[in-house]
Amino acid sequence: MSVVFNTASVCLAMVANSSKRRLVFLGTPSFAASVLNDLFKASQSPAAGFEVVGVVTRPPNIVPGTSSSDGSKPGGEGKPSAVQLAAETWGLPAVNIFTPHSAREPEFLSSLTRLDPDLCVTAAYGNMLPQRFLDLPRLGTLNIHPSLLPKFRGPAPVQRAVLAGVSETGVSLAYTVLRCDAGPVLAQERVQVSSDEAAPELTARLFQRGARLLLQAMPSLLDGSATPATATPQDETQALHAPKVTACAMQGAPL
Repeated sequence: MSVVFNTASVCLAMVANSSKRRLVFLGTPSFAASVLNDLFKASQSPAAGFEVVGVVTRPPNIVPGTSSSDGSKPGGEGKPSAVQLAAETWGLPAVNIFTPHSAREPEFLSSLTRLDPDLCVTAAYGNMLPQRFLDLPRLGTLNIHPSLLPKFRGPAPVQRAVLAGVSETGVSLAYTVLRCDAGPVLAQERVQVSSDEAAPELTARLFQRGARLLLQAMPSLLDGSATPATATPQDETQALHAPKVTACAMQGAPL
């Protein structure tokens, strides 16, 4: 199942190109922004078969950050996500950057429908996607998940892998379904874990590998030869959940 396979200030021409597939990216933190940057860079090639036409991220007032000293402002209020900042840097029009509190919001779904996506890609977005969303992109929604699914499904796959002391983990490209991280897997790459590697560094490395894996798979995604039907179903007997890590569990671990 493994697949072997100058910039930031560029202003994008967002005129629809009928010869290119329309991609919408969903993500929030800095390591998701690195994936988005790689997608924007790749889309600039004349041979690229896709263009990034929209970005979805968490709203500024719930992006993790530092609260005010008097407690009057919740943590991170007014601070755009790293993904939003990356999209703005690449010149994506503000009207094509979405920050819904919920992916179920009718206005958001209507706007996304008008954007007419062919493919959606998610990386640490942080919101559950309803069926109405999943029905929109013709080629499906792919998630970059930093584990070897079905191991470590859920919100803390890297932290749980570090706590478990694994010597090997990886990254998966999996189609998004209503059940959390349970969709068929298009591609995976194994990654060795050093004994002293902390979760933030490992997370960044896994998403870098995930971006590369996605770009390697992109031609087969865009021509329709890669589909949920051709992907590998997950073995439910091997599924392992990775719930959020508590402060108590973090003590003594390189997290």
